[in-house]
Amino acid sequence: MFAFDGTIETPWLADPADDEATLTMSWTGERTVSRLAVDAAGVPAAEPVRARIEASGGVRDVDLDGFGYVEPLSARDGLSITFYRSDLAADEPLGVGEIRVEGLEGSSTAPGGTAAPEPSAGWDPRCGSTARSTAPR
Repeated sequence: MFAFDGTIETPWLADPADDEATLTMSWTGERTVSRLAVDAAGVPAAEPVRARIEASGGVRDVDLDGFGYVEPLSARDGLSITFYRSDLAADEPLGVGEIRVEGLEGSSTAPGGTAAPEPSAGWDPRCGSTARSTAPR
């Protein structure tokens, strides 16, 4: 999944007509997430201004103009993050260069970090209903 490959030059982009887009991640087991950090795309794109994290333990809304901290949220076997664009950025696709979810360390690539685990390790990010390999190429 491009949102986890360690470079903002390969962004995750939504359809230009979409005002919101959802990234779904799944794994085996329980994790607790407490922060969402988003880097801007390295290409022309509308930056998300807020996000909603939905998991087994509930829902958290995140203001992406701030530090991205939320009340700790239990996430068993996965979560979904819906990104929302500003009304002012309607002419570009909604885009994310890189995301980091505190509590999923070891499951994603932070800039300068290590490669994401192979899908066989239980990490399965999805964009819509399509699974994307996180394995380094």
